[in-house]
Amino acid sequence: MKPYMLKLSALLVAAVSMTSCKSSLDIPYENLKEELTILFLGATDRDQHTLKISQTSMGRYFRIKGVEVEMSIDGAKVGLTPIKPLGTYELSAQFRSGQRVQISASYKGKKASSEFVVPSPAEVLEVKHEDYTLHRETGSRKEYTRWKIRLKDPAGEKNYYRIYAEYADVVQRVDTGEEFTPRGWIMLKLDGREDYILSDGNPAAPGSEEAEDPFDIASYTNIYNVFPDRVFDGQEVGLSLSSDRISLPMNFYYHREDGYHTILGDGSEVLVKPKSRRIRFFVQAISEDVYKYLISLGVAHSTDEESPFTTPVQIYSNINGGTGISGVNATRVVDFDIELKVPKKRER
Repeated sequence: MKPYMLKLSALLVAAVSMTSCKSSLDIPYENLKEELTILFLGATDRDQHTLKISQTSMGRYFRIKGVEVEMSIDGAKVGLTPIKPLGTYELSAQFRSGQRVQISASYKGKKASSEFVVPSPAEVLEVKHEDYTLHRETGSRKEYTRWKIRLKDPAGEKNYYRIYAEYADVVQRVDTGEEFTPRGWIMLKLDGREDYILSDGNPAAPGSEEAEDPFDIASYTNIYNVFPDRVFDGQEVGLSLSSDRISLPMNFYYHREDGYHTILGDGSEVLVKPKSRRIRFFVQAISEDVYKYLISLGVAHSTDEESPFTTPVQIYSNINGGTGISGVNATRVVDFDIELKVPKKRER
């Protein structure tokens, strides 16, 4: 296991969600050797996953053809299907806690590999929320939701976790009765700097200037809300996070004489009945490697890259003979609905 030197890398940021990758990296000159890059972050709550293999050379990232790549789960090989873009592979697997996963790649004499064990998930005991308003001395106010999450940590293990959330507004078409989400799922920005564990023992006072602006990455580096279980091993623990007020309405409805309308993806307008706002919390057990990777990525986010005095950030890697990150997150998903507040009538 080793760190490698990068300024803020679009390639590695993409690994968090396994979406797209840019074609260049800003790498200090001392690390311009050619290396293979492996990016794989799977999860136990899905059965379709993506593996990406590329090469870094002279500060740039290249898609490469003719790579020999293998993956195995507990010694059994996994089928990898090449898809676009080049160097991307799709695989079907239902990962389970305790499985040992191995990945290897070779290209023109260069070899890179990784090995990890799927961690055990925490038990999610409760998720509660409460809306509140912060009144500032300037006369302005901030609408917030405070979240309380209780977990039960598996005993006798060294565990690491990540928490994030999404939300979607559910409506029902009047003509067909079909329920759907007009805007799809939206990431809910969570701020954990008021919490003892998420702030690494240095919580901000509720309502303080430091706590007022969720996701102000200039003053808070744990933007991925990751944490170890070192102070609550095998016990129940409560976490406190904040977000923008979750009950505030979204303005994608338009009022007509016959009721509320919304716009579909094809541009057509349909009459709908608002149903609920659906919240989805993800509590992921992650490996120590993925924990170190996300911590270093958060530090990179908060680093002033324009300053000539800035030291390049070490982005953690667990790839032997190369760069990148690999792991599978053991995920618990909690869904619940709250009342969907319909905005005031407005014409389109």
